[in-house]
Amino acid sequence: MLQGCDFHNYNTRQRSLFRTENHRLKLHETLPFQAGVKLINRLPDNIKNVHNLRLFKIKLKQYLLNKSYYSVEEFMEDDDI
Repeated sequence: MLQGCDFHNYNTRQRSLFRTENHRLKLHETLPFQAGVKLINRLPDNIKNVHNLRLFKIKLKQYLLNKSYYSVEEFMEDDDI
């Protein structure tokens, strides 16, 4: 997956966000890959930037258990991230 920093060297606010693919149809936005990118972009940077899969899973599990979200919509609307 490509991030904003892969396109240019400017220090922008969204340089660490993963980019979604360009699309023409609304149907493309409902694909699981697109949803995964949106979910990963909502994670805090200390979890998102972990490169070890095992450590990523541990940190993600701890974060989700501490927050106790009831639904995906509640996770997406949380402004404390």
